[in-house]
Amino acid sequence: MEREKSRRTGRSIVSLCLALVLLLTSGIFPVRAETPAIRDPRIAEDANMKAGLKATWDCVWFGSYPQSEVTAADGEIYTKLQNAGGWDANADVVIDGVKYRRKRKNDALAVSESGDPYAWPDAYTYHYFRYEPIKWRVLETNGNYLLLSDRSLDARRAEESTDRSFGWDTCTVRSWLNGYDAGMNRYKRDYTKNNFIDSAFSAEE
Repeated sequence: MEREKSRRTGRSIVSLCLALVLLLTSGIFPVRAETPAIRDPRIAEDANMKAGLKATWDCVWFGSYPQSEVTAADGEIYTKLQNAGGWDANADVVIDGVKYRRKRKNDALAVSESGDPYAWPDAYTYHYFRYEPIKWRVLETNGNYLLLSDRSLDARRAEESTDRSFGWDTCTVRSWLNGYDAGMNRYKRDYTKNNFIDSAFSAEE
């Protein structure tokens, strides 16, 4: 367990709600001489905004995750995905140098019949999603960077067990985010091979 944690130095997922919050050490991003300094959010008066204020965030791109859906309207690549073999244990495949993930309704852990967050027309048709760089808003810079993903990246139950009297330290979503083993959550589920952190970030990141 300690080995798994140390392998992820500099990357600590601290929260999951509609989006993800990430705490990174300040040295994680390469800085060139011409690169402007990353700053905290700025708030300025703006009469065009309903609240009379406008917030501006610096943004960084770090990691990648399945985001845009590939549909029949995308033509040849959709056909390639339908006919592709070699999908790995995480339902990922690389075609022409681009990584994709496939999912069915039966694979989804958070499903809404109303179409929120996603409308699945049936249980067995695969949907395909392209891995794209994750855009993060910089919330705070103080030796470390506190980042908020610009869009919702995934949807999961906070706790997979039927016991709802859970806390953050032992809930399954924390284990899934960080790739912890079965000893780290009360549901006793091993997330060392199927998790967010290894899907979103390379070993170098």
